[in-house]
Amino acid sequence: MTPSYSPSFNQDFCEELEYTLCYVFDHCNDPELKRFWCDGVSWAPYYNAQVNADYLSIEKVKERGFIETTAHLGISGQDRYEMKVVLGKLALSLYENNESLTSSIPSKEDDWIEINTDDGSVEIKLL
Repeated sequence: MTPSYSPSFNQDFCEELEYTLCYVFDHCNDPELKRFWCDGVSWAPYYNAQVNADYLSIEKVKERGFIETTAHLGISGQDRYEMKVVLGKLALSLYENNESLTSSIPSKEDDWIEINTDDGSVEIKLL
């Protein structure tokens, strides 16, 4: 029986996402973002384990198609950003099968990342 809560959105994935974001910022052409770095992506969007389990349930994530969490970004790497992680077809399949999401992180280009520094939000689109 498949658990209703997928372990795919976890610390390992969020650390890999953090490192990839740092690389993308360092190599992008946008002068403002080039100075950014990431000091973490939360793999537990809420502080309550039961709320996390419900929010991250396979059924609800498939229905929504995204996971909202927080990330620490910016020039200092410490500004709190609301992060929306949009799961593409590959990511949804991996999530549903309880597999690592790291292979769904796109290339080192920056076209899968949208940052709004005015309202402190970031949206990333996984494969």
